[in-house]
Amino acid sequence: MKIRRIILYIYRLAYKVFSGHGLSKFYPIRVIDGFISSHFKTDFAKVQGHKMFLDPEDNLALSTCGVYAGESFMTEFVKKVIKKGDIVLDLGAHIGYYTLIFAKLVGNEGKVIAFEPSPNNFALLKKNIGINGYKNVILKQKAVSNKNENIKLYLSGSLCHKIYNAYNLYENSASIKVESIG
Repeated sequence: MKIRRIILYIYRLAYKVFSGHGLSKFYPIRVIDGFISSHFKTDFAKVQGHKMFLDPEDNLALSTCGVYAGESFMTEFVKKVIKKGDIVLDLGAHIGYYTLIFAKLVGNEGKVIAFEPSPNNFALLKKNIGINGYKNVILKQKAVSNKNENIKLYLSGSLCHKIYNAYNLYENSASIKVESIG
């Protein structure tokens, strides 16, 4: 178990340093990344100072990278922009990566309103807010659209759900009816 933590620590450090430099185009890097991802993924991780239950595929690579893969710039940007006392809307909150960061940043004086229409993602979002004890987050299991109605949510893995059929990509995809708020 100790060797596993050391390997994961080194991987996260390397990911932080080299992320965004285009190294993933090199075959040996992709092999190492694939190995780490497939052997070190878990359904629970400590991420950005928060405890998080993860989706079964860990599509955000939170258990291996410690940051939403490919979003390290946006994560740092958010940390600079959001201030104590702010009110933040998180549309498509997924399992709560940004929701948790927002909740910490706005503090008890602020509020985060998180919308997530997918039942599976919403369940994890709710668990993640609960385990971290945030009382400044309002959760809404709804999509955000221009109307209040029941709409179709096209499902794709656990990450890329859409309320519209972009370029007919989701023609054969599963879908569910969800409530939207306008």
